[in-house]
Amino acid sequence: MTRCAGEPTMLDYHFTCDSAPVQGEGTLNGHPFYFRARGDHWTFSLAEEPGLDPVFIDSAESALGRGYYLEGQYGAPGSFAASYLPLAEARMLIDECARRYRADRG
Repeated sequence: MTRCAGEPTMLDYHFTCDSAPVQGEGTLNGHPFYFRARGDHWTFSLAEEPGLDPVFIDSAESALGRGYYLEGQYGAPGSFAASYLPLAEARMLIDECARRYRADRG
């Protein structure tokens, strides 16, 4: 379990898979989230709708009114760099997603 130090709200998570794909799940501000890195990109989805599994938020459009979604490139296009993303870098990405969520949601 990882806690984002010095933050006023809680971020708790653990990795469920450490390669091909790298996956993590946990909670941010009490909302469940799911992080996945595979191929050449990563995604972060958070469910704000009660009872919704964040796995079902798979695009910015599906997040509208239901949650929060971010995605990004990792490695060269067409590579498999994200599938083997070092966990230290995955933690940094998750922490950045949490900061962006807090900034966007005030």
